[in-house]
Amino acid sequence: MKCVICKHGETQKGTTVLVFQREGATVVILDVPAQVCQNCGEAYVNEQTSE
Repeated sequence: MKCVICKHGETQKGTTVLVFQREGATVVILDVPAQVCQNCGEAYVNEQTSE
């Protein structure tokens, strides 16, 4: 898919890091499956993974 952020790159299967912060606590999840833009690095996580 074409990246909606940079509008130049195409995405490919890869992984990303998700960081959540709430009430002073930080949770970091590594190696989350995602589509990652080869131009700018923006990551897109699908609905199934985000659940």
